[in-house]
Amino acid sequence: QQVLSYWFFNNNHNFSPGGTCYDRYQYFPDYTIDYWHPLEKAQYPKYFATREIRKMEHILWWHEKYGADPEQKTIEEMMDDVAEQRKVAKEAEERKAIDK
Repeated sequence: QQVLSYWFFNNNHNFSPGGTCYDRYQYFPDYTIDYWHPLEKAQYPKYFATREIRKMEHILWWHEKYGADPEQKTIEEMMDDVAEQRKVAKEAEERKAIDK
């Protein structure tokens, strides 16, 4: 009886049912990062430059598949934004390489 209770007490994992962290994970949607303050975003320039590239690529894919919204930017304007973000990402990588 004591061995069994000792084993169960020591093998009760946090995220398992009955554990201290069970069903306590909070999900934060991806779009919450879009609302970060620019000073917070400036701490991670490469990540946010890459993120903007991925967002633009996704929007371009959407426009190709489903058609563009006439009130949004044109594809050429979005491609210019992607090129600018790639430039920012490359500069961030170069600065990081110089800092090392």
